[in-house]
Amino acid sequence: MLEEETYNNRDSEATFSPSDVIPMYYRFLEKCKEKWGFCRTAYIDSADAGTIAEANKFKRETGCIYDFVGAWKKTKIITRIQLQQSWMKTLNFFILDTCKAYINELDTYSYDETGQPEDGNDHSINGCQYAWLPFKDKIGDWSLIKELIKGADD
Repeated sequence: MLEEETYNNRDSEATFSPSDVIPMYYRFLEKCKEKWGFCRTAYIDSADAGTIAEANKFKRETGCIYDFVGAWKKTKIITRIQLQQSWMKTLNFFILDTCKAYINELDTYSYDETGQPEDGNDHSINGCQYAWLPFKDKIGDWSLIKELIKGADD
């Protein structure tokens, strides 16, 4: 986790819409390109059809170089958590200390009374997952990971 920007209408005096989000996302991608290198594919929550539509419109109108793709989210949430924890344990996943919102979510993430991950305090976590989910089988030493997380999706 190299870089983050987080925004929330709940905490903002001036609310924003999907049409506002994409130019903000584009500026973030450009900042990251200069700092960390070019990453062509930018993922958006596949359940957020409005933002995906705005991203496609933005790309058509501006000719931007990024491909906006709906996130592939078929890996169970608990497996995502297990994968990320295993990568941290095997030193295949790092978080820069400047990613304070992300770190805060990791520190406050919780489970419900049935032991399932709660749907909250996870927006940065989910956003990060969308970026690595398509590549999960290429991250880390899978012989170690499979030992750490029995039953993970292959």
